[in-house]
Amino acid sequence: MTNPTNEIPLEEVRKIQMDMLAEMDAFCKKHHLRYSLAYGTLLGAIREKGFIPWDDDMDVMMPLPDMQVFKKTFHSENTRISDFDTNKDYQFPFPRLVHKHTYSKEGLKTRGDGILIDIYPVVGLPDDHSEIEKFIKRADRLYNIRYFSFRMRSWIMRHSTYNYFPVNRYLQRMFRDYLYHFEYKETGSFFVTPNPRWQHVFHENLFEETMDVPFEDHTFSIITKYDTFLSQRYGDYMQLPPEEERVPFHDFHFYWNEDGIPPRDSTSG
Repeated sequence: MTNPTNEIPLEEVRKIQMDMLAEMDAFCKKHHLRYSLAYGTLLGAIREKGFIPWDDDMDVMMPLPDMQVFKKTFHSENTRISDFDTNKDYQFPFPRLVHKHTYSKEGLKTRGDGILIDIYPVVGLPDDHSEIEKFIKRADRLYNIRYFSFRMRSWIMRHSTYNYFPVNRYLQRMFRDYLYHFEYKETGSFFVTPNPRWQHVFHENLFEETMDVPFEDHTFSIITKYDTFLSQRYGDYMQLPPEEERVPFHDFHFYWNEDGIPPRDSTSG
């Protein structure tokens, strides 16, 4: 059973995330790999110059070719890459940078990856609008089938000791490979994971240029077209949401992995 006194407070989680991202930033600049803060982390950089007070994770995005190089070449003493290729129970179509010496529990779910940063690949799409529409519809079907299967798996795991579900891995591979199967080009249309929705489709190269901006006491890379990204995702993103919506999205709980036991699975995302 998890010792509740061992939970890592949010302030320390954020310091660790900042160290992880600073290491990623230095590696990417050294090896000329593009990345940008994304989603709530990008919004925080623009509106808050740092973390959104109620945000509980960090997000970055990378063009798919850069992400593939990063996965193959990045090594660190304290962090690792967790994804479908390294974790047989991984449930997401994007990788994560994970702190090696921590684990997580979200609500009452099973033990999973520790303090993390989500890495969303930016993938290419066809030029034809009708082909993009077909892609979104099929990706959405695969997403829903996969989601239903994982919900069933979670129910079975709560009521039995069975924890091997090859059908989930098959569906996850199918979903990921479908999202990634178009050739990445520097022009045209692009899709930013995680979810197959039109709000994640962009008809211009977001990574045409990047720049460094302050974030807390660091500087990190963002796309210069941040207004395009944030406006499409959040609308009037400089306007604060209603107070009742200013709550953490994930309900993460992180703990030090003092016994050295690796995470059982990645359900805590």
